[in-house]
Amino acid sequence: MKKYLILMFLFSFQLFAQEECYSTQNFLEGIENFSRTTNNITRCVPLSVGDAKAFDTDLSDRVRAQDGGQRYYAPNASQYLLKRVSEDTYDVVFNLNFTKDESATVEPSEMLERVQRCLAISSNSLFNSANKKIRLLAVSPDVASEMNPRPPKIDITITKPEDRGNAQLYASDFNCATITHELLHFLGLCDEYQADPARTEESQCRALGPNNSIMGASMNDVFAATVGEMGSCDLSNAPVKLAAIKSNNKVLKEAALRKTSLEALSFSRVDVGLDGSRVVNGERVDIVTPSVFNLFCSFASGSDINSFTPSSENDAFTRIDSQTETSLTTSSYVLTDDGTGGYTNTIQCDCSNQPASYINICKRFIYLAKFRLESLANPSAKIYHCPFYKDSNQLMQPTKIPNQDLDLEAGEVKVSGNIINFRDQPIQESRSLLFDAHFDKIIQGSCVTEDMSSSVVNYNQCARFSRSHSMRDVSCNERPPHCDGFDWLGNSNQ
Repeated sequence: MKKYLILMFLFSFQLFAQEECYSTQNFLEGIENFSRTTNNITRCVPLSVGDAKAFDTDLSDRVRAQDGGQRYYAPNASQYLLKRVSEDTYDVVFNLNFTKDESATVEPSEMLERVQRCLAISSNSLFNSANKKIRLLAVSPDVASEMNPRPPKIDITITKPEDRGNAQLYASDFNCATITHELLHFLGLCDEYQADPARTEESQCRALGPNNSIMGASMNDVFAATVGEMGSCDLSNAPVKLAAIKSNNKVLKEAALRKTSLEALSFSRVDVGLDGSRVVNGERVDIVTPSVFNLFCSFASGSDINSFTPSSENDAFTRIDSQTETSLTTSSYVLTDDGTGGYTNTIQCDCSNQPASYINICKRFIYLAKFRLESLANPSAKIYHCPFYKDSNQLMQPTKIPNQDLDLEAGEVKVSGNIINFRDQPIQESRSLLFDAHFDKIIQGSCVTEDMSSSVVNYNQCARFSRSHSMRDVSCNERPPHCDGFDWLGNSNQ
């Protein structure tokens, strides 16, 4: 095949030379284009068991959604090594080159170790409806240099904790959910959450994903319920919570650590379709108030409180009391301020009194909240969080710190002095982080072939609208109708 292509190239180059003035530049460009063509052909051949291939498409490369389609800039990179280990199992290898800036609080070697552990625990939850599996692995550039084919290098800078970050800028306290989400971008997967109008690289006509997608607004909750997130908390300033966790009362221990309905209902304004910022005196500033919670929800009082007490540490500590498309009532059992007991918080959310322009925004909020609350209310799951404490000014402060212990089993809580390390207990059933279209896209990569599946074509068509740079030559009204719902992602496998 390659010999045939070389002969065809030489023949076509001879014709080209007759029509164009011969130059070294023309020859070099011809060789480069030919090399790219042959590499693409080799790369796009389906893998047999034992074979591997490397994808190296970045945002400056042009791609197609389907064979013969219009070329456009790739919305996300595809930079990884794909190996077919068995008939039903693929390995994906990332070559990660970590560096740090002056504000980072972890070393590159520590971050690589964290990434490797996160990928190890998530790889049991990366499968499609046909039960084909993907395993994710990360190596350093030194290790990658010994591999053939070699996975392309991905440069990532580590910065200060609490930074929003992105696929090539990791906050020092990035958790496993965020790491997995960001690395999936390098497999060609796009964001599926509401875009912030202030971020010009994101598209305002992005196709949104459902509330149970790792690429969507609830990625942390999806990871916690499917795999089990890990976290570390420094409770030096929260002695009441620390004492409850160290006590022999297992119910109070769980009440101090369990995520509650209040946290589950804490969405950003952008998540639900509200402006997240505005321009003031020529500068863009975040809009903090009113919060989404305060717009649509309130705490119940008196007889409206749906009181309950968990009978053991294995009960659900949050309940969904009622829910419709436009309303929601949920209750959580929480620790008292002195840590000696517990009580019920009931929250009521309602869209009926909202102005017409806010009805759909409120409905989206109720929809997104559903997945989070269902995970908390599932008795087989234990979803934890780092508690907050009040400082001297009565302001709530976090206790979360970068992960201190990566060797935890699902549902395990370790106490070491003032430091708490935990890993969530996910829902006890086989669940995947990937929808079928996610899986198919990873296996197909950036290749476009005549026989590519319709699921990849549909995915590509919708993913193009996720970033502004990939839709330079099209407008929002050209987005295909199948991108309006969630069918473009296929089966959820949850």
